[in-house]
Amino acid sequence: MTGNIKFSIIVPCYNVEKYLTTCIKSVLKQTYDNWELLMVNDASHDNTLSIMQELSEKDPRVLSFDKEHGGPSHTRNFGISHATGDYLVFLDGDDYFSSDHLERDYEIIESTNCDMLIHNQHTYFKGTEFSPLILFKFPQLNLSNLEKMEYVFSLDHFLPAATWMVTYSNSFLKNNTISFNDDYTVSEDLDLFMQVISKYPKIEFSDHEFYFYRQDNRESITNNISADLELERLEIYKKWYDFFQDKFIGDFDAKHIQRKLACDLRGEVYICRNLYKEGQKEPKIFLWKNRYLLSLNGFVNSFFFIYFVKYPLRRLKKLFKKVY
Repeated sequence: MTGNIKFSIIVPCYNVEKYLTTCIKSVLKQTYDNWELLMVNDASHDNTLSIMQELSEKDPRVLSFDKEHGGPSHTRNFGISHATGDYLVFLDGDDYFSSDHLERDYEIIESTNCDMLIHNQHTYFKGTEFSPLILFKFPQLNLSNLEKMEYVFSLDHFLPAATWMVTYSNSFLKNNTISFNDDYTVSEDLDLFMQVISKYPKIEFSDHEFYFYRQDNRESITNNISADLELERLEIYKKWYDFFQDKFIGDFDAKHIQRKLACDLRGEVYICRNLYKEGQKEPKIFLWKNRYLLSLNGFVNSFFFIYFVKYPLRRLKKLFKKVY
């Protein structure tokens, strides 16, 4: 199938020699053919670059770039700067797409001309084990853009901010001077998502299973969280929580965004607690000093009490018993 909408698929590549061929073949098998693929090597020290160059010789739509190491944000920005497509699609080098992904996206975009297309499901996989996950129920049809904004930031489901979960209009990003922050190593996708949301984009949803997310890549940043990376993530949450204070985006009350950020911080509380046990205290101290970030949702307040008040008191009680 072909159409007048061109997709630019951006694949940041860093030490993915084991997985890259599967990733790129999933693009070559797309049932929709108006696309370009931009593979960007971020100074890998394995055979990633040679595999990229070999794959780029098989199809003129497949482009290979090599650059100095700059991290995931810088690498994606490099890809965006060379993209000529109407819409940007992001794919990590160790993951892969379903064969009808672009065709399904095209059908929605062609009829709606949306600024961002949010997908609600993907599949985790580890070896031969596959676990489909639906992040949120597909919303009813004929919602206004205000209602779609409210649905995105509902407390009933995860925030669909992962880079590969959203297809972005290239012109919308350029017209609003939106890009990844080169300084961020983690949650750079959340930062980009919030930049787009702050400009009140036209939103649409897709409910097809399209993305297969690998969980057994030991070099993945997701599997190597340190205190520094967690602090970076918390600072991004704080940045946008503060940004949306007492603001409206069009007719949308941004207090909904603050509540959603506060709610999602529940997971970060767990991570901060585990890092604290390992002697990495900075993230937990950061949350304590900025505890107002957890103040808009009762469930978050409960988590805050358990991990910052009840848990330390319990430890003090045990210590007291040992002494006396």
